[in-house]
Amino acid sequence: MDPEYANSADQFCDDYEHIRSLAAEAESVVELFARRDNPKELIAAKIVRRKNSISKTTPQEVLLLSRTGKCDRIVELFGHIPSFPNPRASAILLEFCQHGSLYDYANIVHAKRVHIPEEQIWRLFKQLAEALTFLHRDSTAEDPDWRPIVHRDIKPANILLTSIPDAPGRNINVKLADFGLSDFYDPNDCWFEAGTAEYQPPEQTLWASYATPAGDVWAVGSSIHHLLHRKFTIEDPAVFALEWKQDYPMEDENMRDHYFFVRAVPRRVFPINQPLPWGDYKGYSDSLNSVFLSALAFDPAKRPSAAQLLEYIEDCPPCASF
Repeated sequence: MDPEYANSADQFCDDYEHIRSLAAEAESVVELFARRDNPKELIAAKIVRRKNSISKTTPQEVLLLSRTGKCDRIVELFGHIPSFPNPRASAILLEFCQHGSLYDYANIVHAKRVHIPEEQIWRLFKQLAEALTFLHRDSTAEDPDWRPIVHRDIKPANILLTSIPDAPGRNINVKLADFGLSDFYDPNDCWFEAGTAEYQPPEQTLWASYATPAGDVWAVGSSIHHLLHRKFTIEDPAVFALEWKQDYPMEDENMRDHYFFVRAVPRRVFPINQPLPWGDYKGYSDSLNSVFLSALAFDPAKRPSAAQLLEYIEDCPPCASF
């Protein structure tokens, strides 16, 4: 993409046409565009709403992605249009990943009641660990201005697929996306109450909410847990809510919503080397289960860093071929 699109809404509209909507969230929508003279050239435009039309502040997501360069495991930033499609919004121009998200893929797999081959889980785990190792790394002599980045909202919907194992010889390949809640990591200032509670670690619940690199590692494990078990890494919030109301019968029930109980509920993890809850699959290997559970250690001090997790994965024999 030409650099001119970074500031020219008119030029972008002249060269690209809208195809369809891809996703919608509270503060943004993602739209798919195709180049008019080459329809196969696709781009995803994340339209971010601003609180007012006066502010021209560059979105944090743009600032962060502009630092990640062309990491193979992170979605690529193509540009930013400050006022698009109107003065109250801006467009972040991003790489389009044609196979959707890991959330979409999980729904397909779950509907077909099939298991994912172990090699593909190793690949998925390794690629996400590569993304986190890149983001969490310290500055070096070659890159003294680098600051570690915490994603803070890793979940299946924010893991995009560039390929899927839908035919012999094809493999799963993913990229980490949606840095709208991400930030540079400051160990002295890491209190964070947003994000998706179902994938957040024990240290980032209602009672304590510290978003650290260790929390990103948990979220990777939690995303894979949901893919394989069809379950979040939390106890049932509905059951927890009933128990809460029994313990506090005088409390106004309107004071507590579903999000409150999802954040307050204890975390729960199931291993993957035992029979899984569908089909006749007997479970994954002990070595994969060991790495999986290490990422989901309840004590963040016992959880491996992203670099350690990647080293564990690379040292396992199944990963020698990729």
